[in-house]
Amino acid sequence: MSPTSTRSQSLHDIAGILTRRSFFEVKRTIDECGLSLSQFITLIRLHYGDPCGVSDISKTLGITKSAASQIFNYLIRWGYIYRIVDIIDRRKKMHYLTAAGQAIVDKSVEATVLWLDNFIDTFTSEEVGAFGYALETLIRAASRKEIE
Repeated sequence: MSPTSTRSQSLHDIAGILTRRSFFEVKRTIDECGLSLSQFITLIRLHYGDPCGVSDISKTLGITKSAASQIFNYLIRWGYIYRIVDIIDRRKKMHYLTAAGQAIVDKSVEATVLWLDNFIDTFTSEEVGAFGYALETLIRAASRKEIE
């Protein structure tokens, strides 16, 4: 195996481990909170994106507007989001996270960060120094590709 393909395989391996672990934490959070994956993704979308309406979530999840509306209604009923109706055009309704909805997202993110911190703690300071620069370089390169 060439050095390039070995490095590529190493990146695939670590990305797979981190993805599986992150999904495990997401799954644990949605199970503990009694949410569906679509409901959790909606909370994540509201956390990382702008407030949005039914059409936005419909497109994000690839579901009908009716199904997206049901997701919003459940999340509102449980106190995880709230809705504001546009006073000029009452057909426009924007949805926002409540503190309770934010807490669910934070719980999932914090669990993943805690696992990563514990993972990093298994390395010596020399090992962390050795791959720290490489990780920063990878992050910059990945950020540039994400914009494209």
